[in-house]
Amino acid sequence: GGLNAEDPARIQALSDALPVKHDRQSDTVKNLLQDNTREAIGKGVFGVPSFCVDDQLFWGQDALPMLRAYLAGDPWFLEGSWSQAHQVLPGQTRRISNAGQRSVDPIADK
Repeated sequence: GGLNAEDPARIQALSDALPVKHDRQSDTVKNLLQDNTREAIGKGVFGVPSFCVDDQLFWGQDALPMLRAYLAGDPWFLEGSWSQAHQVLPGQTRRISNAGQRSVDPIADK
């Protein structure tokens, strides 16, 4: 809705409206967060929001029109331009250690 995500009244209203499945301080929630983070990193997720459709990754608010075009069957995605865009190497990679610590590794110029 575009409202402040950190507003305590909004958080309380959402908490009241949505059923709680797990205590957010529980090990279950912490493990789910770590598992989901590993999965996202493995898929190449780098920004928010991120959408994975047909194993194609769209991320960032500015990618929403591109996602819409993909869903509408825009031929640009079938002509090879989309796959060529994936050939650009990232400047950094993220990983999570076994201890759950996040780090960023710069990629050396080749």
